[in-house]
Parts: sequence; C-alpha cells; structure tokens
Amino acid sequence: MLSDVYDIPEEVARRPHSRAFEQFLQTWFESDGDLEDSAGGTNWGAIYGLALSVAVSASFWAGVAWIVARVWR
Repeated sequence: MLSDVYDIPEEVARRPHSRAFEQFLQTWFESDGDLEDSAGGTNWGAIYGLALSVAVSASFWAGVAWIVARVWR
C-alpha cells in the first residue's frame, strides 16, 4: 500500500476523494521555502547535469553516425 512507502495520512489513503485528500495535495504541491536556493548563486549541479546529458547525447549520435557510415561502405 502507498501509505506504507510514503508519508500519507491514513484517512487520505482510505478515501482518496475526501476533503482530507484535497488538503493533502494542496500542502504537498506548495512551494517549500527552505528547499529553494535563496542565495541566487550558480546552480552547479544543474550545470553538471546538463553537461553530462549533452555528453551522453553526443556519444549516442556519434555512435549512430559511425554505424550508418559503416553500413554504407
């Protein structure tokens, strides 16, 4: 059951179309101020993640080009 894995109130787990479920979703999707980076600095994790995704994509397309070039020979 989902309430065993996630921190879901019992009333919400039993009756998913209740007022309690509506309040649960509202609090779940609200912006959490302490989780946001309020310093305004550079998010290096995002930059490294983007660089990694570009590298993986470039490797994939280089492999596709290599295979196509090899088949056309």
